[in-house]
This record gives sequence, C-alpha cells and structure tokens, in this order.
Amino acid sequence: MPVIPASARVLVTGATGFLGSWIVQTLLRQGYWVRGAVRSQEKGEQLSQALQPFGNRFQYVVVGRMQAAGAFDQAVTDMDGVVHTAAVVDFRGTYDGDKLIIACRSQLTLFEDVFMTTIEGVMSLFNSIRRYGRNVRRVVMTSSFDAVMEPHPLGYTYNELDWNNYSLNLVEQYREKAASHHIYFAAKTVSERVAWDFMRNNMALPWDLVTLTPPFMFGPMLLDTVNYTSNFLYGQILKNWPPNQVGQFAGFWIDVRDVACAHLLALQKEKAGGERVLIAAGAFAWQDVYDSMHAVQSTIPMPRGSPGVKRGAMNIADTSKATRLLGLTYRALGEAARDTIISVKVRQAQP
Repeated sequence: MPVIPASARVLVTGATGFLGSWIVQTLLRQGYWVRGAVRSQEKGEQLSQALQPFGNRFQYVVVGRMQAAGAFDQAVTDMDGVVHTAAVVDFRGTYDGDKLIIACRSQLTLFEDVFMTTIEGVMSLFNSIRRYGRNVRRVVMTSSFDAVMEPHPLGYTYNELDWNNYSLNLVEQYREKAASHHIYFAAKTVSERVAWDFMRNNMALPWDLVTLTPPFMFGPMLLDTVNYTSNFLYGQILKNWPPNQVGQFAGFWIDVRDVACAHLLALQKEKAGGERVLIAAGAFAWQDVYDSMHAVQSTIPMPRGSPGVKRGAMNIADTSKATRLLGLTYRALGEAARDTIISVKVRQAQP
C-alpha cells in the first residue's frame, strides 16, 4: 500500500519552478489532487493554464514570503502529503576563487535572500504542517547534490553520509562576502539538516521525511520562462570547450523528468520514510554530452566537441539506495541534453 496513494491530496511548493512544475504534472497524471504553492497570482494562473486538461484536480495558493511565520498554514490544510521544492537561486556577481566575491549588488541582500530565506522557509513549512497538516503522512524535500558534494580528489565515491561542509564553513567564515555559489550550496546543506533536526526534535509527529539530492538537471521545460539551470546548461553545451577540458569531469547529471518521478516514488514507497536518498544518472564530461546527443534523433544541429578525446578520472555517485528503495531508472544523457537545447531554443524564438 503506498504511503500517499494516487487518490490523495499533495501540496507542492515552488510549483512554477523547473522541477516543481514537472512534479505537479507527474502527480496529476498519476491521479493525485495537487495544490501548488506559488509566489504570485500571475504565476499561479500561468501554471493553471498549462494544466487545464487536469481540470479542478489542480489548484494553487499564493505564498509570497515562504520564510514568514504561518506562510503555509492555509496551504497545508487538508493535504495528505507535501513535496517541498521551493528555494531561492541567485548567482549574481563575480567571484575571486572560492572565497571572496566582487558583488554587482548588495551581498548582504544575497545572504539574506538565499541563505536565510531558504532555511527559514523550511522551518516555516514544517511548523505549519505540525499545526495544521493533520492529514499529512509524508514530506518529500528536494535537497541538492550541492549539499553532498564536498570537494574530494577525483575518483571519490559519494553516498548519503556525505555533506558539503566545505561551502558551509566558507559561509560561516565570510557570511555575505562568500562567493554566491557557496552561499547557495550552504543554504541547501543547512536547510536539509534543519529538516532532519526538526524530525529528531519532534519524535511524535504523524508524518515522516524523505530527502532527495538531485545534481545538474537536464531536460525540457514545461512553462515559458527559461529557468536558471536550463539557461546555464544550454550555455555550457554550446560553449567551445578546449580539448584539454572537454573530456574532464564536469559533475553529475539527471533528467528533470526522472527527478519528478523520484519524488512521486518517494511519496509512495513505505520503506523510503526517514531516508536521505542520492539520485543521479551518473557522472559526465562535456564530450559525453556531445557524443550522446549524436546518438539520438534531432532536427537541429548539435555541437560535436572533440570526438575521441581522452576522458579524465571521474567521481562516482552511489545511487544504490535509490534503486533499492524507489526502483528509480534514468533516461539517456543524449535525450536529456537534446531536450534541454530544443526547449531553450523554442523559448528564445518566441516573440
């Protein structure tokens, strides 16, 4: 018996985001009733238009400031499950190495907007569930591989016991002067730890927690706005990588549609309760992206990189728990990367 069966009601925060919108659609296709938490009525209406075929099984609620006490009180009422994807992503400015940033705008604002808002948003949501989410039986929280991937020599195998203390230590030391990407990485690290601390400090709760840690998300977008991740990956794919870099480890990847499926499975699978789960389709170099895209059909020209270039050493993601507990499978890299390019190109061509 699924913990949260397909006839249940699920709240999805960050519902208009790249991942959030895919989770909403995936749940609706499986027969769930979904309430999306959005930042504005305009965004809510845009999502509603995209989901018209599902009729009244989708509704939205406006949560303008997720860090505010009681922000989710109305949103969690009468829900059976909660999927928390909402977080603030902002990589403004340029940085010098890993430590100090040369800011384009106020870094104090960046520290407050990204680090504090993401963490306080988790506390606000969990407190609302405790007070008003009487029917909630499971919370699935989107963390990030950025909360896992502390720097190690190439060849290292990451698992659920790894935490990105490196970025956290930098932010604790430099606060608003830390590089913007480390502020985001630390926000994901601390917000996930805050969630687990909340569960340990409130042992009598009638609901459990699952956290998922996706890496770079390739794949198509559902809504018209080009999100940061897709725009970044699009730029990296089209970048003229030199031969001495194109075969080197670039990170871990996954298709956004598979991440959405992982959240669905995490709601359903009883044994996933109380677990931190790494999800990733694998490691990649940019030449892997180019080679794999030429193995799939496409109506647009794809970059070739440097075919036959020697690959460097790769890190490894141990995703055996995702296979064992969720039964998660993954799309091919070529399909995911191709769909990223097409999705961005289509939106760039729109008037």
